[in-house]
Amino acid sequence: MAGKQVTVEYQERGRYGRIVRKALVNGVDVCLEQVKVGLAWHY
Repeated sequence: MAGKQVTVEYQERGRYGRIVRKALVNGVDVCLEQVKVGLAWHY
């Protein structure tokens, strides 16, 4: 991933008032990919 451009999109505020963002590398949602391969989870 080194040397690639990352785009961060603002989504909304979460349950505790924190800003929820989406990180994209070449149009791919990085967080979603982590969930898919078991490196992260969603609650």
